[in-house]
Amino acid sequence: MLQTIAQYGGEPGPTDAGTFIVDFLTMHGPQRRATMVRAFEETWQQIAGRPLRTNAVSKVKKAIEQLLEQGRIVSTPARGVYAVVDTDASSDEAASMPLPALVPVPNAEDVEDVEDVMPDSVERLGEGAETVYCCYFDIYRRHAELGGDTRWPVKIGRTALTVESRTGNARTFMPERPVTALLLRTPRAGALEKVLHGVLELRGRRFASGGGAEWFLTTPEEIADIYRAVMAEEGRNTKPS
Repeated sequence: MLQTIAQYGGEPGPTDAGTFIVDFLTMHGPQRRATMVRAFEETWQQIAGRPLRTNAVSKVKKAIEQLLEQGRIVSTPARGVYAVVDTDASSDEAASMPLPALVPVPNAEDVEDVEDVMPDSVERLGEGAETVYCCYFDIYRRHAELGGDTRWPVKIGRTALTVESRTGNARTFMPERPVTALLLRTPRAGALEKVLHGVLELRGRRFASGGGAEWFLTTPEEIADIYRAVMAEEGRNTKPS
């Protein structure tokens, strides 16, 4: 759509901005309006080779109002953050789905500094050069609490780097900074990650609504308990007979 408009020298309107917003939210998950404005401007600049001649903020604001009226997007519990509605759900179901999608959380290798996304109370267990980490967006924890749920989507990932390693920054288009609540040091991060995933899979906790294969409905405390049980069993199995 934007390519055609640019080709004929036109300017996108609120309806065109709305199409862009739905596609953008579908790809990136819940986003703030300011982020959508910036992405809309940057995408147009890339396609048309020139900046918008009219105000992008007003276009996106009008588009959001239209999309909300049409029920294609919803406001989330986080102030100023919007999410796309699952088109396979009924209108009643959509109204009760304030958080229908997940923003992909970067792997530790992609984050500028994992320490930057960790609260002071992060729990660290184990020893080794590799790390299995558990992180989530606080918006999902708060949403679960509002609904009376004790679990929320948590990502269990791994990295062969140390936590202090600094690499590229991958926070673009994320609605908020991810919280890393648990770090498990180990010499075999791949094996440990697979065990944690497997136990939660057996408990029926895989989060199937998006975000990839590393997301589970759980808590950092439950993951830590599983880790302790696994390590205790390994310790018994490695004792000399």
